Amino acid sequence: MAMANANVVKAAVGTLLLACSMIMIVVPCAKAEISCLQITMQLTPCIPYGVLGGSVPPACCQGVKDSMALVNTTEDLRAKCQCVKDGAAGIPGINYTRVNELPSICHVTVPYVVSPETDCSKLTLPK
Repeated sequence: MAMANANVVKAAVGTLLLACSMIMIVVPCAKAEISCLQITMQLTPCIPYGVLGGSVPPACCQGVKDSMALVNTTEDLRAKCQCVKDGAAGIPGINYTRVNELPSICHVTVPYVVSPETDCSKLTLPK
């Protein structure tokens, strides 16, 4: 069973990296200073928690913090939101409730909810 779960997580990471690579090719963010690849690399340690639950790895919380630290403009926020939204949608077995618990667990303010229904284009950076 543990091997099957590990395979699911490995497949999810591969799918997420592929999806983000495709997004970067198809939808370049002209104004955003951050890339989906940066965000993906920082948040990859969170995938096991998002799929399987359990404890949140310290590297996940660091990734949540570091990825939000990259957000300096509204365009950055929208790009990060879209990257996370699209990446999460490509992970088999993702639990959005767990994903949305991460900011609180990691003591980071993230001004949006990760959901298939989130419209990232409507976000503005809080002042």
